[in-house]
Amino acid sequence: MDENTFKSITKYSYCRETISTTDKLIITLRYLATGESFRSLIFNYRVSESTISLFVPVVCEAIYEELKEEYLKVSYFGGSNHSC
Repeated sequence: MDENTFKSITKYSYCRETISTTDKLIITLRYLATGESFRSLIFNYRVSESTISLFVPVVCEAIYEELKEEYLKVSYFGGSNHSC
């Protein structure tokens, strides 16, 4: 491999920083609390709409899985006289 090929392979390429878990949670909670559209959130947090649309469902699922046993308990009524 010649020097020019090596330099072209190893040169720095522009990559965006990853979005932290904390930022994903903040954006998701803002979305859930306010009902803002993804388009509105891109201006506040400088994250693309497509990126937001990818991680919001994942974060919502994680929140649900973590909190379902504590806050979403199902109570069962005894007896057959209870009508639903």
